Amino acid sequence: MKQVQLIIASLLLSVVMLSFKSYSQPTFSTAIEYNDYIIDLQNKIVAGIQDFVTEVSEGDKTSAMNSLNDMIAIIDNCLKELNTMGPWESNTAFRDAAVELFKFYKSVGQNEYVEFVDIKFKPELTDDDYAKLQAIVDRISEKEKIYDEKFATAQQNFADEFGFTIEGSKQSGGSKYTEPSVQKNMPEKSLSVVKMFLDYMIAGNQEMMKDLISPDFKKANKLDKATYRVNNYGLTGFVIFAYNDAKKQFTCHIWGSEKSWVHELVFTVAEVKGKWYIVPSSFDGEWVDPWTSVNAYVNE
Repeated sequence: MKQVQLIIASLLLSVVMLSFKSYSQPTFSTAIEYNDYIIDLQNKIVAGIQDFVTEVSEGDKTSAMNSLNDMIAIIDNCLKELNTMGPWESNTAFRDAAVELFKFYKSVGQNEYVEFVDIKFKPELTDDDYAKLQAIVDRISEKEKIYDEKFATAQQNFADEFGFTIEGSKQSGGSKYTEPSVQKNMPEKSLSVVKMFLDYMIAGNQEMMKDLISPDFKKANKLDKATYRVNNYGLTGFVIFAYNDAKKQFTCHIWGSEKSWVHELVFTVAEVKGKWYIVPSSFDGEWVDPWTSVNAYVNE
């Protein structure tokens, strides 16, 4: 009992210490320092999101929710830091855009991510569950584009106003890579399987990637789900921008952290018994190459 009381006392002490933590106003010598401070806060949040995604992929529901709570705490701290920042000279737009973006991250954490975890860790996932997971990811992506664009524009305007280049400071989004225009009217059902596959690649989820491999390919190559592996990249984002109907192929760009590298992948899809799947290009006895072709480092 004494040990339990000591644990509780330590917990209460932690709460008291946290409740009295102060956030003094940071000082900056240059506009670049001001810019970099905001981007550093964003990077802290991104690291928290990445930790959460790892737990969703590799952990259980409890560890995923614990990581999600940690992520939200990081966002709250970053918002407090932002709220202590005054404008740089008369410019408040960049800081305010960061506040909006960080609040968006928090909203996703408190809503879409919770919904995703609840579905992901069901004992058995149905086709409807997979569709719901994809719908959640799509909903987040659509919302995020708006906030990302506003933030990037505010940062560029800030740099222009105070006479520095983004390359000479820290940039939201990383490299100068520009996403290609997206072809209109791509077939939704077959497109969704490629999007889902790439989302599972981001999460590093082998089991879910395997579920999207064509049953015909599995049968022809006598794949044992317990032993084969799906080749993949450690990507952080992607855009699917073109479709060839004759070949049933989608072309996409995938990228790593801050778009330091960008590869172009082509995926072939096929319909089997009313469902769409990824058709790999090869199997070497251990690894399946899920793509049809790769054109590496298209950002260089």
